[in-house]
Amino acid sequence: MALVLWAGMRLLQERRVYVMVLVGAVGWFLMVMGNVGTLLERAYGVLPLAPMALFVVVTALASVILRPARR
Repeated sequence: MALVLWAGMRLLQERRVYVMVLVGAVGWFLMVMGNVGTLLERAYGVLPLAPMALFVVVTALASVILRPARR
């Protein structure tokens, strides 16, 4: 997941995304490990909506940390 996030941000020519990629990688790992039971019970291994939404929000907020100031 972190590799896909990093590659997408590089294709969009975004710079200084290391914090967002790190938060995304750690968050994805923790989210999947915390929901292993749910993933095994559901068809096709679909994550619940609430943890997925939390992951998206936290990763998006992490992208604000190293934004360069606008001139």
